[in-house]
Amino acid sequence: ANMDSWESRSLPPFVEAASKLQGRPVVDIILKTINHPNIFVFGEMLDLPQVQELGANAETKPYLNLLELFAYGTYGEFMTNRANYPSLTPPQIAKLQMLTLVDLANKQKTILYSALTRELGIDSVRQIEDMIIECTYKGLIRGKIDQRNQRLTIQFAIGRDVRPAQLPPMIATLQSWVHASEEFLKKIEEQLKSVDISRQQRGKHDQDLKTQLDEMKTRVRFQMEEEEMAAVAAATGGGGRAGMEGLEFEGDGDERRRGGRRHR
Repeated sequence: ANMDSWESRSLPPFVEAASKLQGRPVVDIILKTINHPNIFVFGEMLDLPQVQELGANAETKPYLNLLELFAYGTYGEFMTNRANYPSLTPPQIAKLQMLTLVDLANKQKTILYSALTRELGIDSVRQIEDMIIECTYKGLIRGKIDQRNQRLTIQFAIGRDVRPAQLPPMIATLQSWVHASEEFLKKIEEQLKSVDISRQQRGKHDQDLKTQLDEMKTRVRFQMEEEEMAAVAAATGGGGRAGMEGLEFEGDGDERRRGGRRHR
């Protein structure tokens, strides 16, 4: 069963009808809405000016109270303040008990049968389990019944209408969440910028090192070439003169040759 689809089909016709009426006829629409087996959210009806106007008349105000009770109240509130509401039929009481179970399911993940007995005014375990099954069938909750430990573990529950007094703190909470999210995103952006700057700096540093290494290689190559040229120059020039040092000639070479011949 899909409660959302039932809700979307069932509630609008009643809202539209009530918007065209005033006074007692609006009360009749409210009762039809409450009695409908597949309507469990009543915010759109409550928002109508024609419905709010019922609070100004002592005769119709109990029906505005009744609609508010089914919108966001509980069975316990009804039992505590019965004078504020019209009498309820058995089907209306059963529906209010189901809405009370939904209310509990939105606040607790595990609900003991003893809590259900207290909040729903139902003493029979069989009746409690039948109500849980009915709520599950209508799509109001999903959960797991633990008969041995007499408890219900909640997996899902629909949201109920919000009381006007609950709106300011909810808005404040949402605004705080938005602010915290914006601050978080700002920090992420700053970290990303820091990472980008570090990457750029690292790239520049690597480029500077490469440039310095290239310059060093160039200087070493030039120095080696200069030393090699100096060595070659020394071997071909200054080395020949050094080989003649220490030789003495007593006379012309021709004379030595001639003299040698004269002696023979």
